[in-house]
Amino acid sequence: MKTRAITLQLFLILVAGISVYLAATRCFITSKYDIPVAFTYQDDKLFVVEKSANTLLQLSGVGKDGGLKLEKRSRIEGDDANGYYMVRQMHSYQEGIIVGSYLYDFKTQSQTGIRYRKYRTFDGKPEDILTLTMDKMKSAPDLAICTDDKGVRYVLNNIPGRRNIWKLNVSGIEMRDGTLPAGITELGDVNTENSNWMGIAVDSEGHIFVTSGATGKVNEYSPDGTKLREIGTVGFAKDELLAASNVYLIKLPGMEKPLLTVASSGNRTWVQYGQDGKVVKVIDPLASGYRFPDILVNKIKVGKDGLCYSFDLANSSAIVIGEKIKVFDNYFESRWLLFVACMLAIALAIGGFFVQKRILALTAKAKLNFFLKFTVLFIPMLAASSYITGLWSSDIVMKNIQDEYIRRSANIANAILCEISIPDLRRIGKPEDLGSSEYEKIFQTAKKIADISKVEQTPKWIIHKLHRGHYYFGINNWRGPIYEPFIVPREREMFFKVLAEKKPQSGRFKDDQGEWFSYLAPITGENGEVTNVLELYRPTEALDRANSEIRRKVGFVMLATSLAAALVLLCFSYVFTRPLKTLIQGTRLVSKGDFEHRIEVRSRDEFKDLADSFNKMIVDLKKYTTDLAETTSQKEKIESELRIAHDIQMSIIPNIFPAFPHRSEFDIYAKLIPAKAVGGDLYDFFFLDESHFCFAIGDVAGKGVPASLYMAITKTLLRAKGAGSMDSGRIITEMNKSLSSDNSTCMFVTFFIGIIDLVTGALEFSNAGHPYPLILRNSGSLEKLENEHTMPPLGVFDSDKYPAGRTVLSPGDSILIYTDGVTEAANIKYELFDDDRMDNAFMRTKGLDSVETINLLFSEVARFTEGAEQSDDITALNLIFHGTGRIPGKP
Repeated sequence: MKTRAITLQLFLILVAGISVYLAATRCFITSKYDIPVAFTYQDDKLFVVEKSANTLLQLSGVGKDGGLKLEKRSRIEGDDANGYYMVRQMHSYQEGIIVGSYLYDFKTQSQTGIRYRKYRTFDGKPEDILTLTMDKMKSAPDLAICTDDKGVRYVLNNIPGRRNIWKLNVSGIEMRDGTLPAGITELGDVNTENSNWMGIAVDSEGHIFVTSGATGKVNEYSPDGTKLREIGTVGFAKDELLAASNVYLIKLPGMEKPLLTVASSGNRTWVQYGQDGKVVKVIDPLASGYRFPDILVNKIKVGKDGLCYSFDLANSSAIVIGEKIKVFDNYFESRWLLFVACMLAIALAIGGFFVQKRILALTAKAKLNFFLKFTVLFIPMLAASSYITGLWSSDIVMKNIQDEYIRRSANIANAILCEISIPDLRRIGKPEDLGSSEYEKIFQTAKKIADISKVEQTPKWIIHKLHRGHYYFGINNWRGPIYEPFIVPREREMFFKVLAEKKPQSGRFKDDQGEWFSYLAPITGENGEVTNVLELYRPTEALDRANSEIRRKVGFVMLATSLAAALVLLCFSYVFTRPLKTLIQGTRLVSKGDFEHRIEVRSRDEFKDLADSFNKMIVDLKKYTTDLAETTSQKEKIESELRIAHDIQMSIIPNIFPAFPHRSEFDIYAKLIPAKAVGGDLYDFFFLDESHFCFAIGDVAGKGVPASLYMAITKTLLRAKGAGSMDSGRIITEMNKSLSSDNSTCMFVTFFIGIIDLVTGALEFSNAGHPYPLILRNSGSLEKLENEHTMPPLGVFDSDKYPAGRTVLSPGDSILIYTDGVTEAANIKYELFDDDRMDNAFMRTKGLDSVETINLLFSEVARFTEGAEQSDDITALNLIFHGTGRIPGKP
């Protein structure tokens, strides 16, 4: 019970401790973004989508010094029968938020389309806007979307042969294999193979602004799609455009009309243009104290406070741009459900301490059968081992896949580096070199070797360009701008290692588009410095989904195995416990007295042996019960006879006190406590004549019935030999002769006899091996009544003659005679009461009568031996001499 109570207390303390830890460290926390891939601002809310399961974070506190707070976490764009989706774009408009996602095939993990959906709220069902699917990846280019002030949607596309601007007149449009469906009005220029449109915006007058990756400038179109002009100049200056990407119309405080704002991603600035196409303002975050060494400029919004808001996907940080730039790379998260659960667990743990007795009582009554115990022990072990084996296998498979990725990527990289012209690559240094003969030669060579349209799982490729300490996408498979930035934070070590070690590197990394597995090969210049880096990359989504599929199947196998094991255990438990239940039922019948019952077990195993042993036990138990009944009957008879013998024994010794109420010369009291029902101690006292009084005590060797019989004989001889004799020596000598003759049992008795003259106080005594009596004089002194010669007990030698000793008692003197059961009484430590304790106790009896004296002595012995078993008879007799003319019982 104590062990169970301690176990329960430790469990409650553990539950409370874990709950307190979770409440303190996991309920109100500051979290980092996990691979953010898209964002948008709406009113005072920031919406960020993380790559994992398209997790949407709805954050409040935009523009406040207190930082961002998570209001809600949810998942959007889940898988369906068409495949799985990866969110890549978010666009706010008057009625809600538009989400753009790439569609991937489950089996091949290749991109098969793009879908735009409108969310009025993220709690409701979204509305499809446009779904574009193609048979080949090369026919599914990136799209961009925007809305005008009236909510009309415009889509920018790069499909060769189609015009670059689509005006969507309805929702729910589906486009397959390049065929233009109803509901789309085409505007703008006809796309070529080299078209690379990046961003789109529409002003209040219906003018359309489009950024071109091919020219690096902004094209302005009239509402009917006629090209009006090109805006901006291309260059490396902060107010020039370099790899222009997103374009917006932003109205700053104090301005009548919105300004055309272009994200010059290569220069890490936002450039704003007036109506005349001239630069009005440049927003340079790196010059405003930005925390990170590089930034990916993206969409930007002006808040009600006049500050500019954006989000750096490369550095996973929300940014607020004013006179100084503020960076928020984390958000505060309150997990109230976990907090409530922790508080409830703490309350239950505390409450458990107050009702632990009731809990222990309930658990003590709980019965766990064999099957449940075995299942609780075995199934978790099986599940854990299966899970660990599955993880181990999954890790091996993933490592082998990654190793194969590296080998294939290394082969493709070597082929590309052998085929392209390094001098041509070095000559490509200006933004306008996009589309030059050198560019086209290298592009076509790399495209031919790493052609994803011909071989599935072929990695995509980039020949990065290094310029002024920054990475750029250079020549790439999507024909993007040469100086389109590739932001490399310091934690992406392999990109810096390839520059420092000038050796190929490989591994996983995260950027603003997600997570990738890349192989990097350095390309050095004439002076040995790395000028370009060839990258072959794949999205890790395929790896992760394959890994998830493996683990899902492992989990299914683990579950199926556990269920099968549980079923087998259930059958095994039935087969195993059925004979045990039969044995239990048989035990209950036998416990009720049915000794004719037999257990029938047909199996030829240990249960059969157990049943046979049980049946034999029943036969033996029946015999034992019969014998026990007879033995019990005999024992009860013997105990009854012993009780009678005890009563007889107690009746043959004086037990009525005061013994002589009419005599005042002395006061006498004696007490005998046998160790068994009957014992071998005795005492006796009687008058020899009117003035002589005889008293005696004896201790027969041994205990029980033989000793009691020998004691009765001794007492009878005392009365017979003492009749008419005043000589204690003669009386005890005659008793010895009678006891010694024909003593075939070799029994003996220690004995003391005293004869007192009640007139003079003269005491004559003889001692046959008995403990010396004690005399407590009226003066307070204590004496031992010793013999001159030590004599043996009675019954040993028949030729012995016992002498008599003499002393005189004065009025008030007290004599105590006792057996060795008093001084040899032992306590639980096996310590004896001994003579010293006896002397001290007797000396404290001065002034007491004989009854009080004996009771005090016996209470001292009882207190000393408390808890120990009595091993010998205890007997004592006290005589207090008063002399003639005294009142009996009083000093």
